[in-house]
Amino acid sequence: MKLDGIWMESIELDKIVPIYVENVSKRAVEKMVKILEGGDQLSSHVIVEKDRTEDKYWLVAGFPEYLAYKKMNEKHKRCTRIFCVIQRYSNETEQRIKLLRRMFHHQTTKWLDKHMLIDQMVNSGVKVATIARKLGVTQAEIENYFVHPDIPFDIIKRARENEGSLINIEKIRKLPIHSMLKHKLYQRAVLPKRHPARLTTDKLQKIKWLLKRDYFNDLGREDQWEMLQQALDYRGTLENIWDLDIERRLKRMSQGELILKFTFDPDSYNNDLNFSDLIN
Repeated sequence: MKLDGIWMESIELDKIVPIYVENVSKRAVEKMVKILEGGDQLSSHVIVEKDRTEDKYWLVAGFPEYLAYKKMNEKHKRCTRIFCVIQRYSNETEQRIKLLRRMFHHQTTKWLDKHMLIDQMVNSGVKVATIARKLGVTQAEIENYFVHPDIPFDIIKRARENEGSLINIEKIRKLPIHSMLKHKLYQRAVLPKRHPARLTTDKLQKIKWLLKRDYFNDLGREDQWEMLQQALDYRGTLENIWDLDIERRLKRMSQGELILKFTFDPDSYNNDLNFSDLIN
């Protein structure tokens, strides 16, 4: 049954083509797969637009659900066809708007995904005011997903490749430090996701603490970078401080025992003191 150009139909999974590949956690997909394995339906439908000329359907909403159906099909050879909400073909801009509406209002989406879609639309000539109006948000909300021109392009590129936090990169840009130090921090922020030296939100907080210390800005660039590295490896720095403190306390304890031994040695005292001294 069609209603105002919208209908539901069972279509082949292989004919669905995503217009954008979102960052979806494996855990989230696995949860949905378990629901399907239990014989239940997912709470949200996959929404597609039927291509005007080719036998394919453009995925405009429901990418996480789409991944779950694909995973289900790979594991059990089931879900080769799925029920989808089908809409008339619009255009590339409207498809991105539909996807952004879902991201803004109906699902938890990473900042980077929203940024990339908005960036694509602005670069293709769509005005910020138009995007905001169609999404039902303010222009300021849309502008929160822009990247400042001072941030090097290679850093943005690597952030996209390694799922780096552009929010953290923007926070680095605002730090009151020399551009050379900022670039070093940018490079740490876009390291691969599991890299131990990657700059995280937690590490960035420790850097902010360091920058508030009196006279930090009076240090030379090399000294500043050495201290910033201490903040980046705050766990190692703290462990070294603890080790030194433990060593200092143990040394003090051993010195105290030596002092006590030399000032009062019971064996020596008894040998020097005879019985006649006691009774006199």
